Amino acid sequence: YIAENDIDIYTSTRKELPFPQYFVFYNGTKEEPDRTELKLSDLFRKVSQEGAQTESHTGAERKTPGLECTAVMLNINYGHNKELMEKCRRLKEYAIFVETVRRNLALDMALRESALLAVDECIRKGILADILVSQKAEVVQMILETFDQEKHDEAMKKDWYEAGREDERKNGIYRLISSLRDAGVQKSEIKNALKKAYGLSPDEAEKYME
Repeated sequence: YIAENDIDIYTSTRKELPFPQYFVFYNGTKEEPDRTELKLSDLFRKVSQEGAQTESHTGAERKTPGLECTAVMLNINYGHNKELMEKCRRLKEYAIFVETVRRNLALDMALRESALLAVDECIRKGILADILVSQKAEVVQMILETFDQEKHDEAMKKDWYEAGREDERKNGIYRLISSLRDAGVQKSEIKNALKKAYGLSPDEAEKYME
């Protein structure tokens, strides 16, 4: 920017800089709101005026950090930020593709099979078709390299059970049911998917599907 605009940084006059905005796209499995403000300072150790580290976030004695950076995290999972998705077709189709891979995994498919079937299904539906047709092998390989099934399962269990966030777990259950129903999956297969992903008994799954 400095070179392109021929700005002399060695003079004493004040230089104007572009207005910065920092966005982060989130598509993890943990339930998050559509929009979240992240602050770098939230990660800093809290230090008192005397220089001692403290975990306290309150009180006038706490020092203010000399550096701050804020970012807006946008949830781009399927079903979130609908207004943004309608304005950006590529982003919406990417969200659908990721949701399709996860839906296949929930049906107890292997990762490679889940990826291949998701690619074929999205091509048939015209979702990211131009990219998936021309770069099918690369897309599948990318999924295999970045989507570790065991880590995925561990992360889901940690979010849903260890954190005890029952409301998030319920939202995830309902989203999975809705996604599988939209795909025309049989009721018995949906129950099996709920058992695998959430540990639900047939009776528990039935209640959620009512």
